[in-house]
Amino acid sequence: MIIAITGSVGCGKTIITEQILKLRKSEVIYLNDFAKKYYLREDIENQTNEINLEKLVLDIEKIILKYKKVKKNCIIEGHFSHFISDTLVDFLVILNRPLNELKKEYIKRGYSEKKSKENLEVESFDTCFFEALEEGYSEKRIIRISNTNKISLNNLVDEILNKTKIGEKK
Repeated sequence: MIIAITGSVGCGKTIITEQILKLRKSEVIYLNDFAKKYYLREDIENQTNEINLEKLVLDIEKIILKYKKVKKNCIIEGHFSHFISDTLVDFLVILNRPLNELKKEYIKRGYSEKKSKENLEVESFDTCFFEALEEGYSEKRIIRISNTNKISLNNLVDEILNKTKIGEKK
């Protein structure tokens, strides 16, 4: 089972992935860490790094093929995971979060007003979902999860596990 977890910056991708790993056997690829090999340049003004997304995706897809060949579970966690070929991913989990909660998260992280605004636009336009559709994902294989402060982490994880059936219980 190959699951990709995507969403806007600050939606909870990493914490949810880590909670899944506590409950189920799976390998994980954290795209933020993996992407460091593909930096093109640092964009200081926007507090980000430009990456060679095409090369990153091609290399991740090669790794996924290896996991599929040996029938290992893998979670790909990161904002760009919805660009991975839909033919290689069993389920795409898209996390959403209310804008007011994201704004507080960005303040906590020390993001500039410009970076916060850009990330909030990504969320408000549901960019990850529409980009996934453009990449060929079927809505049947997209699991949309709303991560709000009103829902416990355990309930969010249970919802993902029930829909994906990834891995064996630990």
